[in-house]
Amino acid sequence: MDRPCVLVVDDNGGVREFLCALLEREGYRAESVGGAREALEFCGNRRPEMMMVDLHLSPEENGLAVLRRVKTTGKSFPVVVMSASTGRKLRLQAKEEGAESY
Repeated sequence: MDRPCVLVVDDNGGVREFLCALLEREGYRAESVGGAREALEFCGNRRPEMMMVDLHLSPEENGLAVLRRVKTTGKSFPVVVMSASTGRKLRLQAKEEGAESY
């Protein structure tokens, strides 16, 4: 049986490595990319069961833009937006954009 695939999107390699190891230990197949463009390419070619995306990928990219683009593709899977920021406004915006969790 194939393990469910979770795509981790974060510009910090250490965070990607940690989350992938944790997901693998829990029985998932974890894939990771470092930016928005790579995430969208991945989703264009394959459909993960879930995506975990950092809110602040780089000065030019953010997780909410990735979330919006993924939602317009017609592919349906949960997206979790991750951030060290605890602001209520960002959490509400992520939920309004269609994030499953923040």
